[in-house]
Amino acid sequence: MNGLGIVLFDADRLDEAEPLLRRASLILREMFGIDHPRTANVLVNLAGLWQSRGKHAEAEQLLLRALGAYELSLGPDHPRVATTLRPLAMLWGQWGRLDEAENACRRALSIGIGAFGMDHPEVARAQLELAEVLLKSQRRDEAEPLYRRALRVLEQAPGPLGRDVTAVLNRLGEPFD
Repeated sequence: MNGLGIVLFDADRLDEAEPLLRRASLILREMFGIDHPRTANVLVNLAGLWQSRGKHAEAEQLLLRALGAYELSLGPDHPRVATTLRPLAMLWGQWGRLDEAENACRRALSIGIGAFGMDHPEVARAQLELAEVLLKSQRRDEAEPLYRRALRVLEQAPGPLGRDVTAVLNRLGEPFD
């Protein structure tokens, strides 16, 4: 159900995806408990769906619950913790909670570097997200080097990263003030 829910979500068939993700969440919670990584995976997917529907507060609660589950079951430095911190940071940044967003971005970046090294696309994405928060905080001098480092990694990364590279180039071409 979770897999089909993700496929439907990616196809923008949200009305079909949501009940599947909700049901998968309930089944996994009953089977494994709320703090199991498989349960947390579905919560993260459901949070993404809710965020796309504008249910930002509900998405935040699911992400916080998933974050707690990952930290408890996998440890505080696991990559799943980082990939859950990143959407939380973006939500907080949108809400103007820039200190919280920055802290979450920095923690996600640190976890990513520890898990993958500096030249990994996930680390580059974390750098981009931190750079965005720093821009919102009027800290261009700190943001620009992060964009440049991320660009170097994304340009060399295999796979379909063209959108990421284009986004970085566009951001570097914009005035930062």
